[in-house]
Amino acid sequence: MSPALIKQTFGISLRGAFDGEIYLRGPTLKDCRQKDQPFDRVSQAYGQLCKAVLSICGSNFCAPDGISASFFTHPLSDHLLVTLRVHLLSIDHPSRLSEVMAERYRGHKKAIARNSTMRFKKFLSGFLVYETVRVVEIRHWKLAVFNYLIQIAIIAYIGGYDLYWSKGYQAGGPPIGEVLIKVKGAAYTMEDGDRKIWDVNDLVIPTVVVNSVFMITNMQVTLNQTREVCGYAKMRCKTDADCASAKDKTLDSGIGTGNCHTDGFCAVDAWCPMDQSDDEPPNLVYGVGNWTLFPKVVAQFPDFGIRSDNTKGNVLKKGYNLWTVSDILSELSPPLTIDDVREQGIVVFANVNWQCNFDYDESLCDPSFSFSRVDDPHSFSAGFNVRSVKWSRIPTGNGTETYERRDLFKYYGVRVFFINSGVGRKFSAVDLFFTLASDGDGVGDMETGIAVLSAASIVTDFLAVNFLPQKEEIRKHKQKELVPSRSERAQLPSYHQDDEEDEDDWETQTLRRHSTYL
Repeated sequence: MSPALIKQTFGISLRGAFDGEIYLRGPTLKDCRQKDQPFDRVSQAYGQLCKAVLSICGSNFCAPDGISASFFTHPLSDHLLVTLRVHLLSIDHPSRLSEVMAERYRGHKKAIARNSTMRFKKFLSGFLVYETVRVVEIRHWKLAVFNYLIQIAIIAYIGGYDLYWSKGYQAGGPPIGEVLIKVKGAAYTMEDGDRKIWDVNDLVIPTVVVNSVFMITNMQVTLNQTREVCGYAKMRCKTDADCASAKDKTLDSGIGTGNCHTDGFCAVDAWCPMDQSDDEPPNLVYGVGNWTLFPKVVAQFPDFGIRSDNTKGNVLKKGYNLWTVSDILSELSPPLTIDDVREQGIVVFANVNWQCNFDYDESLCDPSFSFSRVDDPHSFSAGFNVRSVKWSRIPTGNGTETYERRDLFKYYGVRVFFINSGVGRKFSAVDLFFTLASDGDGVGDMETGIAVLSAASIVTDFLAVNFLPQKEEIRKHKQKELVPSRSERAQLPSYHQDDEEDEDDWETQTLRRHSTYL
């Protein structure tokens, strides 16, 4: 079929050897909708087009390499317009058709690989960029003064806070140790108008303690308790039915039997007589306020191999290694007296704080003491108390058997516990370097060092490029992008000549390389 016949049949003119577009006037959209297959006419045109292609190829042995079509409605005539494009693959002999098709397949694979490599190199080239600082002198005295003021403030902070106040030139380590408390004194109680003497062996529990001591100021005693059935004072009854709910139930003082005791209370298996301390008058201990406490504090600083304590001079010194109970209570906030806490007791926390500078004489390392109240005086469980028992075995009347008996004691009193805290410090060149360079003494403080001096330039640059009248000129000189020439880019590892091609998909690029268009 000649080009003239193609033009007459399909209404096209060939541009080049095999390049052109075919426009077919088909039925209107209204006609298409009335048919089951609205594109029958298009399918026929497609078949005619294929025959025309084979006729055009003639002895050149062409083969269709792909056909694409697009459909749109003419805006004026409402006719359906069809655009069909046939891509032809030319060969010089039929026997080479399979060879050409195989070569075309390999070309597709190479195009895919080349396209992937190109995209990876483009992605990688985005990171292979070097940024350098460009120095621009801005002769603006106000801006210069502002920059110097920021630098002076930062240097003052480093010298005043990081180095001097926070001891950034020293390494620090916490103390490890314990407190052994010795108590001395005597006290008494009044029983039936008679004075009964007690000493620390009776009223300190235990007599040798570490880090804590408890001194009795009030006691209530229930003597000669034995395992029996007795009335439970919290459950009144008239008949056994009133106690049925308590049968075999665990109560705070025993196990319910489900029966009503003769005293008008539900019967329980318990140690009888039961503890009635809440309903009994207190048995106060007098004289505890004058007792003396000697807390022997020993601290080790393993980071420096140094040991220290509060026994220097081999003497007891009030406020250093000796206190009375009244002295401790008077240092609380608010201050208290022994009479304020005698009946309910109190819990006191004693903080032994070490702040030692081992760059000087190590013997000058001494602790300081501070006291604070731990329990809440306004709580329903204010104060401190503990129960204790003393056991004994009593022979029966015939002397062949024994039974257990005990005395129950409920003690109220002053409990003081001690805790070592603080830090020991000594010069360290490493800590000094880190303080000046980055983050201070490394103990977690929010210190920053000389590295923060760069903040002065950052703030000043921000003002210069955003608020000065000459900001556009300054920005033009400070921000510049250098792009290498084409010959220089060709030498870069991330450059490839395909980078300058259109970013079409690999199929379009492959068709451009291997196809001829009709």
